[in-house]
Amino acid sequence: MMDYAVKEVAVETAQIGRMRVLASVGDLARYLLEEWPDDAGEKHRAAREACLEALAGKISPGVARIAFLEAAEQDNVWTMATQRPESTGKVEHRFKRRGAYRR
Repeated sequence: MMDYAVKEVAVETAQIGRMRVLASVGDLARYLLEEWPDDAGEKHRAAREACLEALAGKISPGVARIAFLEAAEQDNVWTMATQRPESTGKVEHRFKRRGAYRR
């Protein structure tokens, strides 16, 4: 099994005021299995399965990260993560086209 990088997610730890940064699918899976609060909800199980499937290469690491964030929201685990902005449906042009240069 390969460990795949994901966008970093900062999560709370058992020590008050301490944060831990998770940067790979393996980190997400370890946190879900070893440090998650005891009152885990249904999305916790789904997130564990998503992490295992991502480690096996069956799904995208990004999907496992999203499942982790949803489980954290359901179980009130504080996280800080960068979210992808909503799509407007418009194609963004990186460079504006310019007319012919004048001399």
